[in-house]
Amino acid sequence: MAAAADESRRAIFWYDEDNLSADQKKQYVAFRSMLEQHDPPLLVPGLDDRLTLLRFLKARQWSPAKATKMYEVCLAMHNIVCCV
Repeated sequence: MAAAADESRRAIFWYDEDNLSADQKKQYVAFRSMLEQHDPPLLVPGLDDRLTLLRFLKARQWSPAKATKMYEVCLAMHNIVCCV
């Protein structure tokens, strides 16, 4: 019973540092790096926190390249100018 509760907690709080796999942590670092190294840099205040970036990654099956494209589309859709 405790194992089921533990698994349920991991599913609900997937974004907690302890619940991310080593590969997911690497993908997060790669994604953030891609956004920072983009010309111009894509990180925008308010959309640059860890949880927001993890949501983009999860939505794109942990692919930094796909998440970066989604982030760019989000900025364009909301008419957000990158000025970082």
